[in-house]
Amino acid sequence: MAEYFQRTSDKCLSNHWTENDTNWSSFFNCCTSGSMAEISWRFAKNRLADPTYLLKANIRVTENCQVCEKITANAWHMIIECPLAKEIWGLVIAWASNIWQGRRLSLVDALCGVKENNRSDILINFLTNSAKFYIYVQLITAMKNDTHPTSLRDGYLKGIKSKILITFSWHKGMNKMDSFKDQWCIGEVLCSVNRGGELKWGGVLDL
Repeated sequence: MAEYFQRTSDKCLSNHWTENDTNWSSFFNCCTSGSMAEISWRFAKNRLADPTYLLKANIRVTENCQVCEKITANAWHMIIECPLAKEIWGLVIAWASNIWQGRRLSLVDALCGVKENNRSDILINFLTNSAKFYIYVQLITAMKNDTHPTSLRDGYLKGIKSKILITFSWHKGMNKMDSFKDQWCIGEVLCSVNRGGELKWGGVLDL
């Protein structure tokens, strides 16, 4: 199990995971795009088109990770174990801990989704879904183009900010700022809205 997640019952997709662990609806919540949901769903079903899968289908691709080079780039390595993936998961784990006020994100939470009991759970599912999507797209693109990325962190942060900005603009135009605050401003971890109605970034998003 990846050491940077809270250990939970020794479950992971590579050995002890079963579909009963998965909260399928968490992949399709109101914050998550269809593309993000599909990547999370395919990963949980072990049907993601990683190099290992493509090679079995006799499709010629680079077998090794473009970052680690000597390690076979299966979906598990790409999304969980690659050093560039760990960069992003470090952000998500820190955000989740602050949003949940101390509870730590487990590997099962990240891979199989959190059962959504409140708005905090919905936001954390968005963050985990967006992380899986961004990591996969960037690393599979690097393999396709034979490039060697050195960091994914800044691009991921820009993507999160873009999503929040678009949602903020829509809610502001519809005069539904209370709904935006309920959805995105939990604990002011990602952002907040001041009395003047201006969006303020929280933590690492305040770049």
